[in-house]
Amino acid sequence: MAGDLDRLKGGLGAEKAEAAAVYAAKRIALGFAAEADYKKALRSEAELQALQEGLAAYEQAVRRVEHDLTRLVGVTKDQEKQDLDRLEAKKTELEQEQQALDELRQMIGTRLEINLPPD
Repeated sequence: MAGDLDRLKGGLGAEKAEAAAVYAAKRIALGFAAEADYKKALRSEAELQALQEGLAAYEQAVRRVEHDLTRLVGVTKDQEKQDLDRLEAKKTELEQEQQALDELRQMIGTRLEINLPPD
């Protein structure tokens, strides 16, 4: 009986060593060089729940943005694309014209002040 017990202990020791080797190999294959790295990466149930909720909120936001993009593409598909460079040039031209008119208005105002008789 003692021999059987020793044989069982020896078999269990070999199985335990084999399981530890398989575990270490899998842990390394997953990118955890040391046991401490693996334990540091473990998350509590509450942390996992919070991460899942955050992921679900992110996925919902992505779906909303995709929906908005599809809607906006549909709304704008038949609209004429504006030539922004041409519009910028026109804006600059109009600003210069406005400045010239402001200068002319100021000059006319000054001339009127000079030509008005004192009260």
